[in-house]
Amino acid sequence: MPQLGKNCIWCEGSTANSDVSHVLPRCFGNLDAQVLSKGVVCRACNNFFGTQIEPALDEDPVIRAICVAFRVVDPGDGKVFRDRLSNQDHVPTAPPVHTMDLNLRVSANAFELDVTYDEVKRTFQKKYDRRHVALFSRSIHKLAFESFVWHQMQPDPKPARLDLFDVRFSSIRQWARYGQPQGKVRPLVRMAVDHISAEWEAQVWGFEQAQHLALQLRLFGDWLVVSLTSSQAQVEEHLMRWCSASPKPAWLISNTFGPLSAGNGGEPG
Repeated sequence: MPQLGKNCIWCEGSTANSDVSHVLPRCFGNLDAQVLSKGVVCRACNNFFGTQIEPALDEDPVIRAICVAFRVVDPGDGKVFRDRLSNQDHVPTAPPVHTMDLNLRVSANAFELDVTYDEVKRTFQKKYDRRHVALFSRSIHKLAFESFVWHQMQPDPKPARLDLFDVRFSSIRQWARYGQPQGKVRPLVRMAVDHISAEWEAQVWGFEQAQHLALQLRLFGDWLVVSLTSSQAQVEEHLMRWCSASPKPAWLISNTFGPLSAGNGGEPG
C-alpha cells in the first residue's frame, strides 16, 4: 500500500521533490489553514491544479462576488485578489440602476446643490457550457478530497484513520486529477445559506453505516457537497438520496442543473 510521504495522493508518483500544498488556493486568502505538508502532493499535480483546475473557482459568480465584497487579500503578494465584479466572463446583462438624491440650498450669493448618486443594483450573468461545469466540479472535488486528507492527518481524525489510497477513493481521484470519465460531469450539490461569510470550512458526513463518505465544503457562500466514495455510476443517486431532504434550497450540478429541494424557497446563494 502506498504510504503518505512517498507517493502523491493524486497520481501515486514520487513526492521526493514535493512542495507544501494549500488546500484552498492562497489567492483566496488561505495562508495557513489546511496546508498539506511536503510528501502529500507531488509538484507536478500541485502545479497542474493551480494552473488548470483551480482558476475555475474564480469563474463562479457567487465566489467572485464574495471575494470582491470582502476584499479577500492574496497573502502571496499582499494585494486584493479581486476588486471588480465585471470581466470578460462576468458581463453585465443591463445598464446599472442608479438612484439620485438632490438637495438644493440657497445661500446669500449662490445656489448650493448636494448630489448623491449611488449605484444600487447591477445584474451579472455567467453562462456555463459543459466544459466549464466540468472544471468547476473538478475544482470542488479537488478541494474536498484534499480537505478530507488534511482531516485524516490530524492527531484524532474523524472518521478514524483510513487508507487514502483505498479503491473507494479511486473515482474522485480520477475525476479531479484526470477528468475521467471524459464527456461526463461528476455531480455535486449546492445548498443555500442564510448569510455569506469570509470564512470557509469543511465537514465530513458518513452514510450507510459509514460505508460511504461525503464532504460538504463552505467556500465563503453556499455549501458544496460531494461524495468522496461513490462510483461514477452511483454518485448522482447517492447525492440525491442524501441531500433531497435539505431544509435549504438545494441544486444538483451535473451534466444538467436541477433542484433537489425547494427548502424555504428561492435559489442557492
